[in-house]
Amino acid sequence: SNAVAAQRIDSVADNRQSILQQLGSLSGPTQATDRMVTLLQQGLQNSIEADRHYRDGFLATTKCPLPRNQSFDLAQASDKRATRAKELFVARFDPLASSLHERVWTAGQF
Repeated sequence: SNAVAAQRIDSVADNRQSILQQLGSLSGPTQATDRMVTLLQQGLQNSIEADRHYRDGFLATTKCPLPRNQSFDLAQASDKRATRAKELFVARFDPLASSLHERVWTAGQF
């Protein structure tokens, strides 16, 4: 149901919020790593915003298929901003991780 979907999305948003708070206590050893953390925080923040809009969109209707509404439109815009921040993070993080023989990522993996 739409109400169950909204609850699940809210749970995901809460988990992301917890991770975002943990990232807030990190300080990188260099300006470049601080920038990476900032980009990751921006991606998470926009993902949380998208989650909240999706949740609101599901709660605003009981119809199926889902109608377009302002909450879904706002969620899509937040998703785009989140994806861009994650892509920028990956573009900066992966060369560093690769040089240290560590795992590399794609924007869709987090």
